[in-house]
Amino acid sequence: AVGKGGVVLRSSNAGVTWREHTEYTGVTEDFNDVYFFDARRGYVVGENGLALVTNNAGFNWGSVAITPEDDPATPVAFYGIHLQRFPGPSFIVGADGLFSMSEDGEEWDNYKIMCVERLCKASVFAQAPEDGEGVHLGALRSVRFKDTSNGLIVGDNGVVLLTSDGGETFELVTVFAEGTPTPLPNLTHLDMDHLGFMVITGEQGIVIHVGHTSRADSDKIDFTFLGCNLVEGCNVPLPFSA
Repeated sequence: AVGKGGVVLRSSNAGVTWREHTEYTGVTEDFNDVYFFDARRGYVVGENGLALVTNNAGFNWGSVAITPEDDPATPVAFYGIHLQRFPGPSFIVGADGLFSMSEDGEEWDNYKIMCVERLCKASVFAQAPEDGEGVHLGALRSVRFKDTSNGLIVGDNGVVLLTSDGGETFELVTVFAEGTPTPLPNLTHLDMDHLGFMVITGEQGIVIHVGHTSRADSDKIDFTFLGCNLVEGCNVPLPFSA
């Protein structure tokens, strides 16, 4: 677990007890997310373009240059990270619509997701938007990819983005029912189990179960979204759309 002021907590007994490992990172910036590929190898990301990697369960950390020093996009807050392999395909999301991708965890390409109505694409982050390119979505908070093509991103004001081409283009999906008061709740976290089923959580106690169905005629996956609560389980019609 990670948090403000560079706090790092480590548990070796499934979360029953925790030990602070803050001194091992050597930084005091706020951490926003942590993702471990296995028991030893993982990343943390945070404010002001901070990204660290460990290969020994958090006892030693090295910095990762996500954005080049001469890139006007730096520093920018990173809010979420997902690794498919280590080393291997990796994804980061952050402030101002930031979406970063890497094939090996070392060289990163930085984009800003721009949308025209429901259709979105990844544009070079540091470049000014061209006429007709659309608007960016503000803070993107969490990202998960089921495979190299199909992934989800969630963010502020109820944003849910789907991609079926590895992050080149996205569809802006409506998961809240028509008439839900705006601004919509911020969706802050997205997690996935070993079977690829996901759960979205957010402000105001939002919990959304994400199911998936593979298409027989293509690599594309169809996702479904169901609201959840303690009484009805994951079958709540409102304030979520069917």
